[in-house]
Amino acid sequence: GGFAFYGTPYNEGEGIRMGIKAGAALSKVSTCAARMIWAPPVYHNGMRLGVTTVGVGAPGSFVVNALGDRFIAENKIMGGITNNSVYEKAAEQNLDTMTYDNMPAWQIFEEEIFKSRPLANLTRSTVGYGFVDYGAADNSDALKKGWVLKADSIEELAKKIAETSVNKGRMNPQKLTETLKRFNEMSTAGKDEDFGRNPKSLKPLEGTVFYAIPLFAGGSNTKGGLKTNAEHQVLDWDGKPIKGLYAAGEIACGLNRGGAMLTDALVFGQVTGKAAATKK
Repeated sequence: GGFAFYGTPYNEGEGIRMGIKAGAALSKVSTCAARMIWAPPVYHNGMRLGVTTVGVGAPGSFVVNALGDRFIAENKIMGGITNNSVYEKAAEQNLDTMTYDNMPAWQIFEEEIFKSRPLANLTRSTVGYGFVDYGAADNSDALKKGWVLKADSIEELAKKIAETSVNKGRMNPQKLTETLKRFNEMSTAGKDEDFGRNPKSLKPLEGTVFYAIPLFAGGSNTKGGLKTNAEHQVLDWDGKPIKGLYAAGEIACGLNRGGAMLTDALVFGQVTGKAAATKK
């Protein structure tokens, strides 16, 4: 099963496990709509919890991979239709070294961003389903906990990133320094010649204090689930309906519809209810 930004992430998984125990087949469980998200080192039931963040791609910031290189136009990470596809770039494997160089990526940003807004989205929903205690909106608690890295130079920031358990020494201070220099030069000129980032979001990083947070390929939900027929009866692995078992919404194998799967739940909830009502 998958995990959704809206509601509890566990009901869907429990429902799918119940279906599997009843002999249900699965379909399309390998496809998902996901994005790059911030994930503090907080775990629940062995799962690292993602946080909806704001400011990725904002002026005065850029994103680099684990080595210190930019690899994408940052406005695509949080912008419009592309934000649910960027995870594919983040999870891309380097076939020469057989490594995942873009994971985790790092958002590098100036002090003005740190001081001007909460880095976690505190208005959209409960941070980390309530399992992530973000604390003060001024980001001070996250900084004290080490969820946000801070340094007095870009070289020092690179070294701190390299020391994290998720980077494992891959960050190159010289490379990150060169990336900052080139990004600032292109921002001053008003044109991202490397990745075509939206010119309106280009602004050099100012000051001598820099911050970083890790971005992972994660969220938001899978596009598969229990295999069903047109009446949303759950099918077994031979394609035969399981007597008395129905499924609708994110738990079932549906189409990728808008509205956070609300359309799926509303339309096929009615279909399921009407079909079940005809049975004894």
